[in-house]
Amino acid sequence: MDNFRIVRVNELLKRAISEYLHNAFTSEAVSITITKVETASNLRMASVFFSVYNASVRKDALGFLKKVRHAIQLNVSKMVRLKYIPQLTFVWDASTEKAHQALVAMDQLSK
Repeated sequence: MDNFRIVRVNELLKRAISEYLHNAFTSEAVSITITKVETASNLRMASVFFSVYNASVRKDALGFLKKVRHAIQLNVSKMVRLKYIPQLTFVWDASTEKAHQALVAMDQLSK
């Protein structure tokens, strides 16, 4: 039962973070996609995985997210009712890049 709660919290945080980013930082966050959130079982820490359309701006996006982390946490705490709002850490999600490479490889094989 606890695992189901964490899954729900992860999805709730993912939606709230994404919504806040794209409403408050429209021009800066236009290329950032929040792909998943993994929250610790005690709800104190959460890893927020993100990707960007252009991998060359990955470091810029990470720097931006680290810079506005406190604002994100503050506003997410207003949007989500939890006993503890976890401390957010942002992590590059390489799965989308790997999926794109796999699709390119499969496309080349079919030619």
